[in-house]
Amino acid sequence: MTPKVFFTGATGYVGGDALARLVEAHPNWQYRALVRDEAKGSVLSKAHPSIEIVEGDLDSEALLEREAKNADIVLNLASSDHVAATNALVKGLRQHSVQAPGFLIHCSGTGVLVYPDMDNGTFGESSNEIWDDVKDIEKIRHIPSHAPHRNIDELVFAASQNDDQKVKTAIVCPPLIYGQSRGTGNPRSIQLPSLARAMIESKQVFQVGKGQSLWSAIHVQDLSNVFLLLAEAAARGGGTASWNEHGYYFTVSDEADFKWGDASTALGQILRDKGVVFHATPQHFHAEQAASFHPYGAVLWGTNSMSRASRAKTELGWSPTHRAMFDALEDVVNVELAAQRKD
Repeated sequence: MTPKVFFTGATGYVGGDALARLVEAHPNWQYRALVRDEAKGSVLSKAHPSIEIVEGDLDSEALLEREAKNADIVLNLASSDHVAATNALVKGLRQHSVQAPGFLIHCSGTGVLVYPDMDNGTFGESSNEIWDDVKDIEKIRHIPSHAPHRNIDELVFAASQNDDQKVKTAIVCPPLIYGQSRGTGNPRSIQLPSLARAMIESKQVFQVGKGQSLWSAIHVQDLSNVFLLLAEAAARGGGTASWNEHGYYFTVSDEADFKWGDASTALGQILRDKGVVFHATPQHFHAEQAASFHPYGAVLWGTNSMSRASRAKTELGWSPTHRAMFDALEDVVNVELAAQRKD
């Protein structure tokens, strides 16, 4: 039976790339994609004529419920923080049967791991804490509710309670995402592009505090392969993947975790070589200065979030293959410079 797949975030940076990957791998699956307006739908249809466009947004709760009820697999890749949309999708999925359960694959983010730095105001400092999605699953399930994205993670975890044979859920939790998206809409991620843009606009190279905070990273196309493998497992009734209470998947490249100070230095060297700045050595900015460039600047560029993707590798056979993050930094700068010229 041909799987019926419903996408949110189909024109976004992550969702657009994931949709392109699924259509490439399974062109005969039935796809329906939520799109906010006719113009974006038209562009998506030109790239993927077989996809049915569903016009609406994340506040279209009745529509989302209906789509989830009628889909075999829902990929919620539009937002890690939209309560109403998540509730509507879960409500629709709970109308499935034991014989034909509904699958929800939700995209969160390892911003959920930065709560100790936020709580303590320790921006730019290093940490030794590394989270593993198999070894630390119980600790992950008890992350405090005030952590970023956590309220939605809790809704997804709760979706299968009392209905674990009708609803199967998986949370995919990527770290910093980089690389070229194959989607038709938003070409940018958040953390690196916003840092590069802040440096370009201010003509200053900077880091948050000592620049010692550490993050993991993943190429967007490696991330999409995790969504593909989970969707394929769902199409087989669950396959070898873990779902529900153990369905939590970090996605991390095989390169070492990076220091934000090193990322700032590398961006500074590229910007200096292009004549944008005079000095490549980062200035030390405190949290309030970082917030002047982005409301969450201290969190985006000065916290710790290190994770390990044991579950995807052991259960799905996933292996990241794309180039390292530092090799992609010049592309990040070029995109931001081109955007500034257009502005």
